[in-house]
Amino acid sequence: MRNSRRNSTTAKRTIRHLKEVVRFGAPSPNLDGRTIAILGIGDATASAIISALHAEGAKTVRIQGNIPTEIHSDRDEAAAALRDALAPHGTTVDGIIDLGLGILTLPKIRDSWIAQYRQTIMALEIVGPEWARSGDANRHFYIALTRTGGELATPAAPENPHAGLWAGLAKALPLHYECVNTRVVDFPTYIDTQTLAYGLIRELYRWGSFEIGLLDGVRYRPVSVVEPTPAPILTLTDHDTALVTGSHIPVVCALARRLIDTGTRVVAAVAPSAPRSQRSYLLRSGIEPRTCDITQQNEVNALIAELGPHLSAVIHAEGADLTVEESNDPLDSANKLLERRIKGFLHLLDAVKNNADPAVISVLTSTTRPALAGTHNIHAGAIAELLSYVARWATQEIPPRTAVQTLTAGITDKSETAVYAHAWANEILATSEGAVDLGDRIEVTAGPMLARGYLAHSDVPGTRETRTALARIGRPEHYISDKSIAIRVDLAPAGDNANLDVRLEGNPCVPISVLVDQMVATAAWLTNDIRQRVIEIRHLTVNLRGLAEATMHLVRVAANLTHAPNNAMHARHIEVTASCMGRQVAHAVITFAGSYPSRPHTHSIESTENIAYPHPIGPHEAPVTMVWTGLAFDRVGERDENSGNTRYTVRPDRLTDQFSPGFVPAPRIGYNLIENLAARSYPNSPATAFTIDRLIIHAPSVTRGKLFLEPATTEGGTQTAWKASTTGGDVILEARGVAYNSGPACSAPACSAEEIHIQ
Repeated sequence: MRNSRRNSTTAKRTIRHLKEVVRFGAPSPNLDGRTIAILGIGDATASAIISALHAEGAKTVRIQGNIPTEIHSDRDEAAAALRDALAPHGTTVDGIIDLGLGILTLPKIRDSWIAQYRQTIMALEIVGPEWARSGDANRHFYIALTRTGGELATPAAPENPHAGLWAGLAKALPLHYECVNTRVVDFPTYIDTQTLAYGLIRELYRWGSFEIGLLDGVRYRPVSVVEPTPAPILTLTDHDTALVTGSHIPVVCALARRLIDTGTRVVAAVAPSAPRSQRSYLLRSGIEPRTCDITQQNEVNALIAELGPHLSAVIHAEGADLTVEESNDPLDSANKLLERRIKGFLHLLDAVKNNADPAVISVLTSTTRPALAGTHNIHAGAIAELLSYVARWATQEIPPRTAVQTLTAGITDKSETAVYAHAWANEILATSEGAVDLGDRIEVTAGPMLARGYLAHSDVPGTRETRTALARIGRPEHYISDKSIAIRVDLAPAGDNANLDVRLEGNPCVPISVLVDQMVATAAWLTNDIRQRVIEIRHLTVNLRGLAEATMHLVRVAANLTHAPNNAMHARHIEVTASCMGRQVAHAVITFAGSYPSRPHTHSIESTENIAYPHPIGPHEAPVTMVWTGLAFDRVGERDENSGNTRYTVRPDRLTDQFSPGFVPAPRIGYNLIENLAARSYPNSPATAFTIDRLIIHAPSVTRGKLFLEPATTEGGTQTAWKASTTGGDVILEARGVAYNSGPACSAPACSAEEIHIQ
């Protein structure tokens, strides 16, 4: 079974390494006057941190660990105790430093970690609303202080793996709490408290890299390397048995079938409550179901003993697809998930140590990556990270001939199941230890004001390093849905520049300004990280599944790309596609030449459903030199038989987020409305030559005054810009006798009067 080799695989895998980075010389002056709460266990550590903060002018609130936060205690009583602790300070808490469970050892906390975690969650719930009202991401923060060795749990056996729960919370927190910077700062257990405090306070109010490790005077951050899976050293045959949990998860079932194809016997531990249909499906797939509650040690021991010496692989995925239920107390649901994920793994580990000597223990930490957990699933993301820490810690608890893997497969689509199952099977056969991320995509999670990018690059030489960005974005009214966002960025060095090939995918529930700002913030951060080199965005593709939002999305794309920090970016090509119910409804391609503040050189626009689409407007005094916008109309207008007019309706949300200071909204509205009406009136015309006798827009809630559009300039008989003038009144836009030509003149008849009401 062991030591038999086959050809090397080409499956992509991402593993983490540490990179030394510069240490800060002095604490940030922004600490002066801040109020910072210290949570968690460790009085000596807390005292040292408090003294260091006071020396920099900060005020502190120490939340002791004896507040009643047991899982079955009265939630209102615990929350009241926290409020009482915060009340005497009479001010908003600006940030939280969370010690978690300090340096307690794992055996002491198997049944108690949820209590301390509950205190963290309740403290965040108390300060969170005020943080949201403040909207100041430069002020508010959450720091998870971990003691796993100063190497961010990258070794095979990190110390104090329970810290993964708080590290995972920090990673998922921006999805739920607005306007907050988060960071994991890791130290060794042996460091003295004064040295710890010295290093910690220098990390505050200097946001950038999300994870920082401090070890023996050196400051580290993690980087990731995308590489092929090592050549297999294990061949499973019909003499081997693999035990799997979580067999109902599609990727696990696909993996099991792949192992069965090699002749391996696959046994699935199935919960007593599993439906009969699940057992029937497993049997049809060639998988042998065995009833076993993995939260009960005696049942796990019995199953491992039954499988005997032929057990070669243990694959733990139970709960990898689960989220924390949104209930009156989601932490109760989180505790149940902890039992299935963490206690289940520890029970398997104990049974293996006593009864078997498998070649590999493979742990699937998540199928939706903690970074992509939904708003109500920050607890599931935290637990997934905790499992990763615990599984790596387990290497010291198992026979030396056994490898422990932790894998994360960011499966966002069912079509990816087979791909990840293939990669996972290769990892098991390679029996490589450590943390592996299957895939090489960049992921972004965003709260209303935050973006974090995990950038893993392609095969281009010199681009294997994963960087992490954390930046403020958007505006307070923005929110993010529980749908995921994925951005792929490929970097290729080109002399002193770095070129990005960017593809952005999202969900229409997320405002485009959030999506675009995430990309811009990440690119701006990369600009700083590579010493102010120019970043050229060569290609940007935005695909939005859902309502036809694409035309409005170009507003912030163009504005942000041309207004990047230090004017460091050049936009070359933007492509936008929108689809509704699987049908494409808008498609736009814009190509740029030159850099800021140049005008677009060429552009081509296509639309399949007459959605208003953007064109550049003439020069103006605003600081943004390209303005793109669009308005979505009802597909069918209401025709007034008496007047011959057609009435269209524009939903108000189309106007709430399309302009920012410096934009020229009124001409842009009229320009697109006229163009849209032309497309509706003459969808098959080879040229959009038309005349509108009268155009009125009623929108008293948007602004007061009347605006008239007149042709301002012409180039070869083609209208290129508009001139606007305003008067008082309730109607904001009225155009008379306006002619527009985008091609050779044609004999299209004049439109009847059109009236557009904005509701």
